Amino acid sequence: MTFSAAGPSVRTHRRGGKGTRRTKRRKIFAPWIIVVTVTTLVLGLVTAGFTYLITAGCDGEQRFTLLTSQEMGNALRTLARDWAESGPEVEGTCVAVDVVDKDSADVQQALSPDWNTKLDGAQPDVWVPEASAWARMAEDKDSAAKMLPELRPSVATSSTVIAMPKVMAAAMGVPDAKLTWAELLKKAGSADGWGAFGHADWGKVKLGMANPLRSTASLLGLLAIIDGDDNGEVTDDELDNVVTLTKNLSVYSEDSTELIAGLRKADGEQTALAYVSAFPALERDVLSYNRTNPAQPLVAVYPSNGSPDADYPYLTLNAPWSTPVKQEAARQFLEFVRGDEGRAVFQHDGFRDPNRNAGGDFNESNGLQPAVAAPPRALMLADAVTNTVRTWTALNRVTNLLFVVDTSEPMGAEVKVNGQSTTLLAVAGQALKNALGMFADKSHAGLWQFSADYGQGKDWAELVKMGELTKDRRTSLNGQIDALVAGDTSGLYATTLAAYEHMQANYVQGAKNMVVLLTAGTDTSPNRTMDLQKLTGELTAKGDPNKPVTVVTIGYGQQADENAMQAIAAATKGQYFPSTYPDQINKALLNALFTGR
Repeated sequence: MTFSAAGPSVRTHRRGGKGTRRTKRRKIFAPWIIVVTVTTLVLGLVTAGFTYLITAGCDGEQRFTLLTSQEMGNALRTLARDWAESGPEVEGTCVAVDVVDKDSADVQQALSPDWNTKLDGAQPDVWVPEASAWARMAEDKDSAAKMLPELRPSVATSSTVIAMPKVMAAAMGVPDAKLTWAELLKKAGSADGWGAFGHADWGKVKLGMANPLRSTASLLGLLAIIDGDDNGEVTDDELDNVVTLTKNLSVYSEDSTELIAGLRKADGEQTALAYVSAFPALERDVLSYNRTNPAQPLVAVYPSNGSPDADYPYLTLNAPWSTPVKQEAARQFLEFVRGDEGRAVFQHDGFRDPNRNAGGDFNESNGLQPAVAAPPRALMLADAVTNTVRTWTALNRVTNLLFVVDTSEPMGAEVKVNGQSTTLLAVAGQALKNALGMFADKSHAGLWQFSADYGQGKDWAELVKMGELTKDRRTSLNGQIDALVAGDTSGLYATTLAAYEHMQANYVQGAKNMVVLLTAGTDTSPNRTMDLQKLTGELTAKGDPNKPVTVVTIGYGQQADENAMQAIAAATKGQYFPSTYPDQINKALLNALFTGR
């Protein structure tokens, strides 16, 4: 049969199609022959790994690879089989799709023209992440941004909700009482706990969450929390909500699957209400959980001020390994999955369609609302998404870092930023202060500068000793950064080795220990006692796998020695981040601090 959803460019290639005459003859087969034949056919299909290709009537084959989450993968595999039944072709070549499961977070990290097939599997021609937020995060890398298309049509949706045990939601007055993430956080922070709702025996209001760097529901929930009024700006009160969230998390897991598995286990032990009171989830998570008939079913609480949707965008990548045939095949498959059959399959699997229309399972009995009253949140810009993730990382990761800032002559170069005259050092100083404001008090930090001879043959000076980021230390760091003055030569190599040894001596167990080295030039010190080769050899030799310290380098301005920066970072398993122009330093610094290995 031919599916009209595939459009006129998809033709069937089955033998005996229209215009072919066949003489019908009755053939009688023994039952055992039928059984053996069918069994052999089924086993062959399984062994082939779901090879969705009908080769009759067209020449050759061209396959494209589609990466998506496991939950979406099941639906897309069903549709891939159905699409194959129509015998799709592009210019006489048979085409097919291989649907491969890969977490959105993993694809976001790996996406690059230099995709590593040994580490990350097959090169993707199409990526269907669970939400556009993952694509926004990928866009933070210029190389990945160039691969992403402008057109990003949704194939399905699933709203982000507050998942709660049904009896607990009822105790809070839901659905009559409207609830937002901010209001929930206040209830979680209250000493009264469930006593305020007549259930002191339930204890405190326990919040759960999966790692937003891995979980789509948690990432979208965090985006809603950090910008509660959806105006694209983060106020101090909204940032305080994130701090409140981190302080009141009772259950924290690596991903949503782990969190829900913990709830399912607790439900089996009749302790679900003691396990968690509320957590971010997708509607589909709630439906899947309730389909198992738990003793304490969940209900989806829809924030009254809205939440972002998981919108499952279909991204046909502009990848160097792609071909026009693959891209056309991908377009045809998109047309098919967005048709009536695709909509039916997605709704059956617990998704809404791109217009938020739900299937029959979306009802109060399953803890869901057929229609979502609040409109979907506007899609945040790439910078907003990445800054949200960085804020979360800074608040939840203990970091022990030494800022080492070049104050040699090149840092005094005059530049213009936003039409205003300033210096490279002044711009870098503001970026440093902005970054420091993102770290929690439990982190540690110190500050060095380096340029010419500071006495005793040293080309560096310690401005702020290493220690916890108390209010006094923050004040001292900001003051010393403001007082930095550029001039003289640069003792880059000796300073780097000394800073590395200093961090080893001040290592904090359980923290991310790192030297952040920012320079605008190369080593020009008259006191130089080593070259780059000797420095990298020393760094490698002094490395201690039990106390790993990384040097993250930032090459600042157009005179920075990029080769030296890359070699220094590589010797300590760190990373190099270029900032050729002054307006790039803030992004480079944040990447160095929060995405560096």
